This record gives sequence, C-alpha cells and structure tokens, in this order.
Amino acid sequence: MKTKPFKILSLLIILGILFIGTSFLSTKVSASCNIGEESYPQINSINSPIGTLNNPTTLNMNASATSSFYCASVGGAGDGETGTNWFYSVLNSNGDVVYPGSSGVYAFGSGATSGPHAFTISGFIDVSSWPAGNYTATFTVGNDTSGPGYNVGGSMNSSFTITRPSPAPSGSISISTTSCVIGSTCGSVNLTWSSSNSSNSRIYLNGSTPTGWLAPSGSTAAFGISGAGNYTYCMNGKDANGTEVNMTPQACTQTLVATNPVAPTCSLDSFTSSPNSGQLNWATTNCTGVTIDNGIGSSLPASGNHSCVGGTTYVLTATNSTPSSKTALCQSPPPPPQLIVSFSSHNINLAPGQSNPDPFTYTKSGQAGTTINIIRCVALGPNGYDVSNTACSGLLD
Repeated sequence: MKTKPFKILSLLIILGILFIGTSFLSTKVSASCNIGEESYPQINSINSPIGTLNNPTTLNMNASATSSFYCASVGGAGDGETGTNWFYSVLNSNGDVVYPGSSGVYAFGSGATSGPHAFTISGFIDVSSWPAGNYTATFTVGNDTSGPGYNVGGSMNSSFTITRPSPAPSGSISISTTSCVIGSTCGSVNLTWSSSNSSNSRIYLNGSTPTGWLAPSGSTAAFGISGAGNYTYCMNGKDANGTEVNMTPQACTQTLVATNPVAPTCSLDSFTSSPNSGQLNWATTNCTGVTIDNGIGSSLPASGNHSCVGGTTYVLTATNSTPSSKTALCQSPPPPPQLIVSFSSHNINLAPGQSNPDPFTYTKSGQAGTTINIIRCVALGPNGYDVSNTACSGLLD
C-alpha cells in the first residue's frame, strides 16, 4: 500500500519537472531579447522604380528587406547590433551618382523578439530636372557595425528609364521693311528667319502658299507680292517626330503693306518766246502729252522749241495724272536787213550807143558780206541820150 502512493508521488514530481523545464525553454526561445544581440539582414526586393517613367517629377523609393534577429542565448555571444542599416542611391547610364542617397537604420528596439523582421522603406525624390535617359536605383542593407559579427545583407538594383517630351520647335522670322511700292521697291524685300529644335522650316504667305522645306535658319527674297495689299509671312517647323507644327510661340513677320506707284506731279517749267525770235521755247518735268495749239502740234517732246507766227498767242498743255497749261505770245522776228546803195551823181551826155565812161560807185549798209550786182540804169532824155543816173538811187533788197 505504501508503494502505490510513492509511485504516484514520484510520477507527479517527474511531470512537474518536465513541465517547468519545457516552459523555461519555450520562454527563452520566444522571449524578448535585450539590445545588444545579433542580426542577420537579408534584402528582399526593390519594388520601384521600374520600367519607363514618362516625364516624371518625383521618384518613389519603394524597397523591402528582412533582418533576422536572434537572442544572444540562442545565436551565441551578441555583437551589439541595434538594427539594420539601409542605403538607397541612383546612378545614370554613365555611372554618375545623380541621387547621392537616402539612408537609415531599421532599429529592432528594446524587447524585440527573435526571428525575422521585415521592413520597408519609401519616400519621394525630386527628379523634375533629371534629363531623359537610363538610370539604376540601388538598395543596400547591412548591420550597423563592422565588428566581428558584421553581416552585409547585399544590394539589389532596379533599372528604369525616364522619358521627356521633346522641346517644341521655336523660332523667329522678320521682314526687311513694312512698306514697298509695286514695280519698284517691292522687288528688294527680304525675309530672314532662325529656329531651334526643328530640322527644317517652312514659310507661309497670308496663311497659305507655303514654300518647300527650308533650312532651319536662312534668308530669302519675299515672295508672292503680286499687287497692292497686305502681306504677312509665318513660319512652321518639324517636331522630333518629323511632323509639321507651328512654332511655339507662333513666328510671324510684321505686315508688309505694298502700294501701287503714285504718278509724279507734272511741272510745266517754262513756255516763252524771246523778243524778235519768232520762236516758242518750253520745258516740262514729269509731264506727258505736250501739245501746243494754233497748228504747232501734239506729242511734242517734254522740252524743245518751235517757230511761231509773230503776234499770235499760243497755249501749251502738258498732262500726267492731271493736265497743266501755260500761254505764250509769239514775238515777231525783225525785218530782213536792207541794202542801201548810193550812187555817185553823174551828168553825162552820151551819144547814142556810147557807154558811160565812169563806173558807178556805191556804199552799202545791212547784211555784211552780201554781193550786189549793179546793173546800169539809164535815164533817157527827149533826144534819146542818158541825162542822169538819179533813177538808180534808192533801196535795193
């Protein structure tokens, strides 16, 4: 009878010991550990950015890792890790660091339990000024010490591409003048243009009538000026896809105003007749259709002279856009010069058939150098003889 209670008591003691031991071991494995134990970081993923980012302004850091943390009583002597370091940076395709990095520590904290601890980092980076191109983001995790138990968890990369819209074509076009005269100065009007972000330029006149594709910059004569009116030239370009687009902002010249030529004013400078000339003289400027009445004629030259009838008043009419006229009185020419011949007096009685033994002598006035032939004049008396030469005295033309 004593044996049975003893056996029961012994069994109860053994069970109690097992229970206490089991509870103690379980508590040690899952119990909270003090700071100063050991961790083993392991990177899990870098989730973004990936692929192509179209004209982004910010970049989202999104990565995760796991750091396995063990109590010193389980993992051996602790190395004093307080958490897991992480670092995030971005490089361009040339290997240049464009984002020097964000960094931090995932701290286990007091009372952390043994086992894996997952953590995630996130945040935004301003990339609005980053040019288009290929980039690589790198996420690195590791222990926060370099002691004997230092563990580098590793790095993971994420490649991505940033695209930027091509800059819009832009430029300017100018015209050498804002006014011209048809048939005169309009032929010397020039256009000058320049452009950026465009492989070619095309010029339109008044919204239509384009040229062919021209060089991005250059100059040419203004085209299409066919009459009086307003002319404006605008320029288009090509975008990065080779599509024709308006310049940004729109590039146009000032308006060219073309006018028809204005006829010059007719100036009737002079219309006279000099004294004793018997001639009309005239001079005109910018006049056409010179006409003088009283039989002189039409289609006369712009300047000239013409004989006229003395004492007659003449009217000269000259035209251009409007007629202009002047009058002139023709001055009579002087009478022709007279030759006055004086003969010496003779009183000779000659027999019939006898000639005058003495030649006539005379003096002359008037036109110098004129030769005058003197024919003997005879005055007959009743007896048929010459009686005198007085009949030959007088005026000779």
